[in-house]
Amino acid sequence: MSPKKIRTDLERSVMQHVVSTKEVEIFDLDRGYNGRILSFSPASLRYCTNISADADSRYMYGNLSERIHSGKGERSRVEREIEKILPTRGGLPHEIFVRYYMHYDTLREYCDAYNFPMLTREEFNQLKKLVKKWRILSAQEHYSPTKQEKRKLKKLLSKNK
Repeated sequence: MSPKKIRTDLERSVMQHVVSTKEVEIFDLDRGYNGRILSFSPASLRYCTNISADADSRYMYGNLSERIHSGKGERSRVEREIEKILPTRGGLPHEIFVRYYMHYDTLREYCDAYNFPMLTREEFNQLKKLVKKWRILSAQEHYSPTKQEKRKLKKLLSKNK
């Protein structure tokens, strides 16, 4: 089986474990592009719920993700293009861009802090398009929770707030 398929199956099993556990508390639901509810990875399970995954599944998920990110797929190509436009220090370029630098003015602060040359508006717009494309491609490579799982997750989240 391919690493993507194995990782998707692992995400599915983690999601089913969360939904089927009776005393689970959900503290946070990660959302992706366009507010899409993301599945739990074994590592995020520890931070977003009161249960945790075993070390073997966290280790396996990490290795699979590393293999997928360093692969030759479309998403990896887009990641390399993003890295060419916006060099980063610590973290994946698309994550840093989405979390902190979606606006041109805040990107200027980042470039000043790390002594990078400032991006032009054209490069910035190209970067935004590449990040959007990466987020769409990334959604296709992960497990997508079913409607019933999403409903149960939202119910558990609202119960704990």
